[in-house]
Amino acid sequence: MAKGADTWMAFYPGAYLANTLHLTRSQHGSYLLLILAAFKAGGVLPNNDLTLAAIARCTPKEWAAERDTYAAFFDVTEETWTHQRVIRELEKAERMTDQKRIAGLASAAARQRPGNVRSTADARPSQRLGKPSEPQPDNLPHGDTSTD
Repeated sequence: MAKGADTWMAFYPGAYLANTLHLTRSQHGSYLLLILAAFKAGGVLPNNDLTLAAIARCTPKEWAAERDTYAAFFDVTEETWTHQRVIRELEKAERMTDQKRIAGLASAAARQRPGNVRSTADARPSQRLGKPSEPQPDNLPHGDTSTD
């Protein structure tokens, strides 16, 4: 996963509510905690009732009663709970992060090309800090060598 791709997550309230209006208030909280844990774990959680109950902040008894409700939002195997929407959002975030990284590298390379007037490598320190510089003989209009 690209660095930074798991630091933010798109959330679509309309889609979330369309799929979860049947949940109770406490189930919403538990389900969101499961989504967030899956997000940090690459979209996959271990199929371990004690672990999942702890993530969802449920007692073992609450988890046993509500497990099937949460499982309906995941692809459940003997070993894992996989949240496909989380995986798609992580892949999308990774693509966006990679695109921004590549664009930044290309921009930096373009600024460093010889003859690029926007290059920060050739700029005076005052220019790199965004301050105007005093006229110097090499940046005066052609033919004018005075600083007055």
